[in-house]
Amino acid sequence: MMAHEGFDAVILTNLTSIAYTAGTFHSVWNSSVAVIVPIEGEVTMIVPLGGSFRLKYETWISDLRSWTPTFHKIPELLYETLLVDVLKGKGLSEKTIGIEEDGILWSTYEKLKEGLTITTLVGVKKVVIKQQCCPN
Repeated sequence: MMAHEGFDAVILTNLTSIAYTAGTFHSVWNSSVAVIVPIEGEVTMIVPLGGSFRLKYETWISDLRSWTPTFHKIPELLYETLLVDVLKGKGLSEKTIGIEEDGILWSTYEKLKEGLTITTLVGVKKVVIKQQCCPN
């Protein structure tokens, strides 16, 4: 699907897409969760630190990364910073990345554009829904 559509990776941020892909449910009120699916390489799931302990037993995704706001003696690692760092680490800083328009905060989208200046960000909502409904 991704190769056909011209994507090097997809960032899933919609609750339904995350549950479908990761095989686990994550809280609907927490919008700072993402599953990064590159065309090549390992899938990564980004979650808040508090959810990572449960999710490591519930999902097939082995590359779980955790973000955390400033909290007593735990160093701050912001969601947007971690998302950009993971994408850069996967060599996606100059690629075409699909994003779910309805599952990403405007501030997160702006941080992606700022942190990945050469990357092309493309909406993938219709493609993702088609894949979930009719995978073949």
